[in-house]
Amino acid sequence: SVIVQFGLSGLFIKSASLPGWLSWAPAVSMIRWVLQGNFINQFENDPLFVTIGTYDTYIAFLELFGWTGVSKWGCFYVIFYFILTFKMVALISNGLVAAYQKGGRSFKRIIED
Repeated sequence: SVIVQFGLSGLFIKSASLPGWLSWAPAVSMIRWVLQGNFINQFENDPLFVTIGTYDTYIAFLELFGWTGVSKWGCFYVIFYFILTFKMVALISNGLVAAYQKGGRSFKRIIED
């Protein structure tokens, strides 16, 4: 799972080179959003990246990995959404497992219906 997440983050396999049916995959790669947010936060106003005429090396670097169009705060909100979703799924599944182990009627009714 982690290897797939890293592969679809844009770091090893560029988003533009993915087949059309797999173009949605980088959007659900949490590692992509973490890497993109960290990169933007670290290098947004860094003098290391220069502008030569109309060519901006910072924007070119973002485009190389397919990380354009989202700010660092946009990345933060996506990561927050991922964490919240994973936490809710974990809480619901833990509750269902506990009800099943307890032998509660409500859980058995859910399965039988």
